[in-house]
Amino acid sequence: MRTFAAALALLLCLSARADDTRAAYTDAARSMVPRERYDAMVEGMYRPLVASAEASNNAKMPPESVQELRKAAQSAFSYDELIKWTADAYQKRFTPEEMKQLVAFYRSPLGLKLEREQPRMQQEILRKVADVVPQRMQAALQKQERLKKTP
Repeated sequence: MRTFAAALALLLCLSARADDTRAAYTDAARSMVPRERYDAMVEGMYRPLVASAEASNNAKMPPESVQELRKAAQSAFSYDELIKWTADAYQKRFTPEEMKQLVAFYRSPLGLKLEREQPRMQQEILRKVADVVPQRMQAALQKQERLKKTP
């Protein structure tokens, strides 16, 4: 009976430690991926679609259509899901000590600057992708079609 009680106590201790470790990764993920970054990701999902539609129609999309796209992007994944996925990815690759160092960086002046600037940088990059990729894709598809037709 004592052996069973000791084993149960050990299992409970290990489970609590695993929960504490998991919580540490989740807390770190929340520090490193603030809600604003999620919002920027959502913007990055639907804004290129808006830009492409507006370019192909040579007209602005109605605001209600833009809102529908935004809602669809937001419903694709939640902030909490993103945090869970982020914590899982970091837990596979970083030790708890390394996570402490990463969190310390993100709380440092340089880390805070990165946090402020990264969403704008991502939007800037995604806008360039949205401007360039559709035309290049169309050209590549046309080239493939021409190559199929040549004997």
